[in-house]
Amino acid sequence: MYKAEYESSWPLTIGINKYVVDPLDNAVTDAREVHRLLTDSLGFTAGGATLLVDEEATRSAIIKALHEIREKAGPDDRLLFFFAGHGESIDGPRGVYPSRKL
Repeated sequence: MYKAEYESSWPLTIGINKYVVDPLDNAVTDAREVHRLLTDSLGFTAGGATLLVDEEATRSAIIKALHEIREKAGPDDRLLFFFAGHGESIDGPRGVYPSRKL
């Protein structure tokens, strides 16, 4: 089994299929599978793992989850943020970058 060099690991996994325009089919499935893999197979902290899907994955819920992790995590911990859903790209001086809007 994988052994991390961290005290604890805090996965925040998000999947959104239900968009008003151009809904997706597999984002929630992808998020659930990544969450399962992290907690069951890779030993990420199951008690500190957060999975938000569709209507649960609001801006305020995501920010709240990040604040909760910040309050609980120690200096030798890590956060893994996984998002499956639509994104936005912007043109920058060195190419196309993901938008930083949240």
